[in-house]
Amino acid sequence: MFDTTGIESWLTLAKDIVTLVAAIGAVVMSYLNRGKIQEVNLSVNGRLTELINETRIASHAEGRREGVESQLSRKDTSNEP
Repeated sequence: MFDTTGIESWLTLAKDIVTLVAAIGAVVMSYLNRGKIQEVNLSVNGRLTELINETRIASHAEGRREGVESQLSRKDTSNEP
């Protein structure tokens, strides 16, 4: 019979080393691209601010429209005999 426990432990160690190298590579790439990442974050934050402002304006306009409609419907019902 062939004993595979030694080979399995070496394969496990090799998998762990590959995982470690990939993780270190990801950290290095994020460090090298930190300027681009920050630029994207600022761009997204700016667009979110614009979206929030536009949503606020639209909500205000919707409230005013509902108020006018409410006043008009009250006038219509008060003019009926």
